[in-house]
Amino acid sequence: MKHFLATIALFLAPVTASAANTTVSIVFNSPASTGISCTAGGPFTVPVAAGTQIATCAVNPSNWSGALTLSGSQASNFALSGTNIVVGTNPITTAGTVTLTLTATP
Repeated sequence: MKHFLATIALFLAPVTASAANTTVSIVFNSPASTGISCTAGGPFTVPVAAGTQIATCAVNPSNWSGALTLSGSQASNFALSGTNIVVGTNPITTAGTVTLTLTATP
């Protein structure tokens, strides 16, 4: 009888398990931009103060979340504030027409 009880006690003893783990890398990409539209303000009379918003832009689709960049021969005179184009740190003091390119990357 002692042998039988010892066997039952062995089967009722708490069981511990070893844990295993792994690391998984998951990448979530933004949807690619399908279009950019900008509405320019103005015309502006020089001097135009630094920080003045000169264009409001939107990127489609609405859930796009990539990066915007400005380029063009005078792009350094301007900055992005969200999706808006503003005059950079120095005021615009010379009259003329400026052409900027706004690029959206995923």
